[in-house]
Amino acid sequence: MISIGATLRNRIVLARNITRFQSVLSHSKPIPDINSNSDEDLKIVDELLNTDNSNQLKKRDRRPSYENPISLLRKQLTENLDSTSDVSSSYDLLKKGIRRIQEETANPDYVKKSYGLNIPLVKLLDKATDSVRKNTPEMEVDPYQILDTLCQNEIAHSQHFEILLKSLLSQDRPHDVLALWVRYLQTITENPKALTTQAFKKNHRNQEVFYNPHLENIALTSVAYLLLPNSTPNIQTLYEILRLDKGKGDVLPFNYVKKVIFNVVAESQKPLAFAGFDKLFNQYIRADKESFLKKLDNTIQLSQLREYYKTYTAIKTDLDGEILAKCMDKYIEFGNPSEAVSIYTKSKNVELNSIFLKNSLLVAVANLPADSRASRLKRVMAVWNSLIKPVNPNAASYAALIKAVNESRNLDELKIIWKNDIPSTVKEDAIVKEAYLTAIINDPAEKFNVKELPENIQSLSLINAILIKLAADSEVTKESFDEFYNKYFSKDSPMRKTPDLETKAIKMFASYQHTEDKSSFQFFHSISLNPRDFKRSLAIINDFIRVVPSIEPIRAFYAEAKEPFDARRYNSFINAEFEKKDGSSDVAEEIFHEFTKNASESKATMDKYKEPLETLMKGFSFLATKHRNTSLLLKVDTYLQLARKLKLDVNFAVLAKILFTISYLARGNSGKFTEEELAAIQSISKYIQGNKSFTPNERDVQILQKKWYKFFLNEKRR
Repeated sequence: MISIGATLRNRIVLARNITRFQSVLSHSKPIPDINSNSDEDLKIVDELLNTDNSNQLKKRDRRPSYENPISLLRKQLTENLDSTSDVSSSYDLLKKGIRRIQEETANPDYVKKSYGLNIPLVKLLDKATDSVRKNTPEMEVDPYQILDTLCQNEIAHSQHFEILLKSLLSQDRPHDVLALWVRYLQTITENPKALTTQAFKKNHRNQEVFYNPHLENIALTSVAYLLLPNSTPNIQTLYEILRLDKGKGDVLPFNYVKKVIFNVVAESQKPLAFAGFDKLFNQYIRADKESFLKKLDNTIQLSQLREYYKTYTAIKTDLDGEILAKCMDKYIEFGNPSEAVSIYTKSKNVELNSIFLKNSLLVAVANLPADSRASRLKRVMAVWNSLIKPVNPNAASYAALIKAVNESRNLDELKIIWKNDIPSTVKEDAIVKEAYLTAIINDPAEKFNVKELPENIQSLSLINAILIKLAADSEVTKESFDEFYNKYFSKDSPMRKTPDLETKAIKMFASYQHTEDKSSFQFFHSISLNPRDFKRSLAIINDFIRVVPSIEPIRAFYAEAKEPFDARRYNSFINAEFEKKDGSSDVAEEIFHEFTKNASESKATMDKYKEPLETLMKGFSFLATKHRNTSLLLKVDTYLQLARKLKLDVNFAVLAKILFTISYLARGNSGKFTEEELAAIQSISKYIQGNKSFTPNERDVQILQKKWYKFFLNEKRR
């Protein structure tokens, strides 16, 4: 390689052979001779190349260092808080720092425009309230005094009020909580930037989770209201205190309120708080039924649905059939049709709007486990003919019948019912027609033309079904997809609807399909969802897995979604490998191994292993029956024994699935198993025998004991 010095020397030597230029203007200075024959030029070059100029450059480039004053104060506060338990020294440092910034910047608004101090200020207030709680006067500074300083300098935010509100409530000082709430309202009114609706905090799993500090403050104040002595809770009064406007859609955040009662209120006061909570909840439902129905519709967690149902039915009188039916529909949506049937059984005496309950029952029985599609259809028609048809079914009933027959996986029979059994006048009703179109479009084999669809579709289910088809079709362009999507979801559309999580999952899938560089595609970012919003992100993951027809986009999503760690996410992606036709049990196990590694690093508790292990057991049981592969029983036993070693109680439904799988394989191959497989079956039998609470299906046990394995569950169960 030619050095830089050699190159410069060669150029100078070459220049000596170029024709010499001379000055042509008498008044101009002579042009420097670039072709001088002297060696002076070479000498200069050598000096330049061999001289260390670094010190000169450093001197020339040395400028006064500058650090953002907010960043500097944040660093100083953080270091001080980490190094000392003396709250007063940290508070003094804060006040001096604010004064210095105001003097140096000559801008009174400089501090209040910054959120940079938020984290150390939260820590400072936490320490101050902790000192008060521990009664350490030598280190105490009144937390309210600190908050007042933040308010005066307009750097107080919702999280700062939250700390004090929580501290006061935990000390059973409800009047002081309400007084501080008034100050909070004044602060966010005078300085709207103080209002914070998105932040993160550590949960009981030590994960940083997304939450709404403003709603947390509303909840803390609401619980304080419930704890006021000699008062009767009234939701209208509370709305006035909180300044919630029902006309604008404001609703009390009941889920936040309940968590506050569980986590903050003293044990002795919890009965009073929960009694008041139940009264408020029932007043809310009676006053605003539509809002509660919408809340049920937007529920994204099974546990939250159960809480709503439990709280609502606690009143025991004047139950509304439409609300109960909505609970049934959501249980079906969460894959729990048996709980939906249970609601109907418990609600037989609810006469008001009972047609809603019967319609939902129709769909529930279609989703119950059955030996065949014919059995499912038989159940559906039994409910229709005995409970609905005799009472003059309405359009919603026919729509429920269409949905039920479709979800029982009897599309051919549905087409016959549509042709012969549904009155022509009913077919024209939008709810009925769109239910039928949804069923047809959801069939992968069916083709459709967007132009032949209704001009203004009312059903979000039908819109989503169309979007799934468009997103999955490689011949549909991005422009065509966006045109249909924007027709119903753009801000200026006259047909505008609110997208649900399924809609967003489909949009995410379509965006991935139409991007050129798939390796750099950001799934969560494409729908503006923070991955640390664990509840919503898990719901999106599950919807995405459900609507995407092939495994490749799901694996691409897994690469992004596995962080931050959440056992439930891993479980969903493991399950996808068994559910999708092109999935792989090998990949499912790889995901599980990655889960175990990250679970260990995250110091996850053993119960986090339960769902992934059960999913592997169910998945390998499914593959064993699907392919009549007896060797997969070894896999089932491996994960069952791992659950035993971790002292996890395996779900009864999983044990029943395993038992059915063994009996099914025994029937199918005349009981011929290898010695290894027989050992696995005996191991499984021993585990089930040890679970005294589980009652196995007698038919499965009889099949296994009849010819092949006298050892299987032969021991007397106690």
